[in-house]
Amino acid sequence: MEKIRVAILYGGKSPEHNVSILSAMQIIEALDREKYDPVPVFIDREGKFKIDLLSDVDVAFPVLHGPFGEDGTMQGFLEILGIPYVGCGVAASAIAMDKELTKKILKSDGIPTARYMMAEREMTFADVEELGLPLFVKPVHLGTSIGITKVESEEQFLPALQEAFCHDTRVIIEEYIEGREIECAVLGDKASLPGEIILPSGSYYDFMLKTSKSDQVGYATPAVLPEAMQKEIQELSLKTFRAIGGEGLARIDFFLRGDKLFVNEINPIPGFTKSSLYPQMWLASGVSFKVLLTRLIQIANYKQLVVK
Repeated sequence: MEKIRVAILYGGKSPEHNVSILSAMQIIEALDREKYDPVPVFIDREGKFKIDLLSDVDVAFPVLHGPFGEDGTMQGFLEILGIPYVGCGVAASAIAMDKELTKKILKSDGIPTARYMMAEREMTFADVEELGLPLFVKPVHLGTSIGITKVESEEQFLPALQEAFCHDTRVIIEEYIEGREIECAVLGDKASLPGEIILPSGSYYDFMLKTSKSDQVGYATPAVLPEAMQKEIQELSLKTFRAIGGEGLARIDFFLRGDKLFVNEINPIPGFTKSSLYPQMWLASGVSFKVLLTRLIQIANYKQLVVK
């Protein structure tokens, strides 16, 4: 049987360039070579790559985290080329990478999320005081906690606002929800057992902790939760995924305060490194990395057949 040629798109212009490379290397190593031939397509930090590498592939697997890859731009490009691809479509990818749009859609579907307001450059702390302290100031479009500041005093607010506006033209301000950080992996119409990021008291999962090996961070897969709460997280993950029109995969991130869940964000292209929770949660659910990749590619091809 002729093998399926899979273009692995990685690198890219975003600040998450190096994480993308690590994810791609893991995918290339784990692909079932009896079924698939990987075609690495490296995109440099200026967004340049050899487009002819895509001329003879059967399916694409974007492993591009953040802007210019996870936000619908690469998905639209692949749509134009007529190449089926792993993951969410153009609209769902764009929504998931836009924190304001995500919150509006979740709210309209009755899905709980943190209170927020959109920032203006001329804001003062008095304009956001109703959200309380601490609070978070975030660029609307970036991932991996880039440009995010946890504001714990009035004096910290304006520097945090300036920092966020250095990374994006739109900035969102969110209330702080103290609770456990829970994640759940979606694959097609299935949800994994939830996992948990275990942090020191009072800290949050910032860029340094996400991108470095730190003894301060622990991971539990699966998370230690009552069975009823596991089921609630799985059901809410699928509801959230459907709300944005998700396809293929996503990681849904939650805060759990007491017995109440809040959706924090939707990650349409989660990490695939050795320590990434998305594959680890599926492994805890009985799905190996190799089988996980096979299913993702199968879903991509099925989606293309349905469209045709």
